[in-house]
Amino acid sequence: AMAPKSFRCRCKISVSGIVFLLLASGLDAARPATGLRRSHASRPAQLSRHGRFRPAVSSREFCPKTASVKMQPSRIRRVRDLMSVASAAPGEPSQSLNIDLEAEKVALGSETQMHSGKFEVGFRDELEQLFLWRRDVRRFKTDPVDPKVLQKMLFHACIAPSVGNSQPWRFVMVETPQLRTKILKNFEQANNEALEGYKGERAQTYASLKLSGLTDAPVQVAVFCEKDTSTGHGLGRKSMPETLDYSVVSAIQQLWLSGRAYGVGVGWVSIIDPEYVTKELDVPSNWKLIAYLCIGYPVEEHMDPELVRFGWQERLNMDKFMHKR
Repeated sequence: AMAPKSFRCRCKISVSGIVFLLLASGLDAARPATGLRRSHASRPAQLSRHGRFRPAVSSREFCPKTASVKMQPSRIRRVRDLMSVASAAPGEPSQSLNIDLEAEKVALGSETQMHSGKFEVGFRDELEQLFLWRRDVRRFKTDPVDPKVLQKMLFHACIAPSVGNSQPWRFVMVETPQLRTKILKNFEQANNEALEGYKGERAQTYASLKLSGLTDAPVQVAVFCEKDTSTGHGLGRKSMPETLDYSVVSAIQQLWLSGRAYGVGVGWVSIIDPEYVTKELDVPSNWKLIAYLCIGYPVEEHMDPELVRFGWQERLNMDKFMHKR
């Protein structure tokens, strides 16, 4: 017998609803288990108005083979003492900034997902943009840098490669106005001495350049190398002890790129007297100054280096550096 018309209509609606729910629940399962969504694989890297890179691949769009692990920031603990903070006056004991590398690794994973170690085309393209947009910044906003971002930058520096896994980098956060004023005056003296070494048009160009951000950068960090660290047990540096210095430079580069990804600029001030700075910061005698860094949000964004833009030195073609034997 034929069922009443109203009953047939209700059955048709119910079946349609069930089919819809089944299809909807199966959408995520139908996506590939690894790789990028097709629509995002070739998305170009973008720079937001805040100077931060918009991720071409979000944590939802990238599907690594391993499972996702989430952890709340409140569970992140900082234990290991990696950085000395020169916020006290010279001669007084310095404070410590503690960072737990293992906890930071978990925190890093919680922002995206546990990774398979394989990188897709979309990521590689955006990584190249990060390299291209890294600049030596001299013009900073005075806005304070987010402490969580600064900690993440320092964490990325501390996982850099080092000879024999010696990890010889030591970071001194220069915070007191008195110390900053002394560093600025030392820079001005060294800069004037450097200017005397140029003549004519080259001297005029040099005098027009802004070569430090010491007056505005909210964060200033002196980076040292502990020359006789026992960490690493001397492996790899007996015949080339300078590889300790190179290891610190590697850490600085990682900090630099990390900051760029967060929209934070870094400027390396080399026009200073390293012996004077070392003495004023009252660090151990076996620490060698490698870099004095200014860190903060840049006033402006440029893809070309400032020294190119102001006519000091053009960037050379990479063929100039390639040799065969």
